[in-house]
Amino acid sequence: MCTVKDLRNVDRKVTIVLKDGEKISSGWKYEPHVTEREMCEMLLKERNLEKEDISEWYVSRKRSKDDDVVYVSRHALDRMKERCGWGRKASMRMVKKIVDNGIEADKVTGKYRSWARHKAENAINGEKYLMYGERMYLFAYNTLVTVLQTPKKGSYFNPIYNRGTDEEIMF
Repeated sequence: MCTVKDLRNVDRKVTIVLKDGEKISSGWKYEPHVTEREMCEMLLKERNLEKEDISEWYVSRKRSKDDDVVYVSRHALDRMKERCGWGRKASMRMVKKIVDNGIEADKVTGKYRSWARHKAENAINGEKYLMYGERMYLFAYNTLVTVLQTPKKGSYFNPIYNRGTDEEIMF
């Protein structure tokens, strides 16, 4: 059984890279009502620096070293709401079921087999596709990234769409 956490509710750290190459970091902290941009501005104010002094800035999120912790991104929560009709609590509950009972894309059988295997073959290192119900869930390492709808019959499965050129299509 895995533990599911919302990626928005983990400790984060802002790192600013100045134009001279110096890096300035805030400590790890979780402040629910402060955005990353506000954290960056507070760090600049503490050091008496201006925005023009910044080369770049980025946010790091602290994650657990346990393999059984699964994080859910904001994008994934939005897609679950849109495509599955689940709210935040239901989504968190369902992610446990998806991780425990989902079928890996290269083991899918039935009408979605070719589509699922195509997704698995084109996966980038660290990506894992799990099929649960009528949807495919994309994980990057231990973070649920997005939810994919399965293709409708007639689009991906129609042999006419799967052929290479117009000359090959026979009526």
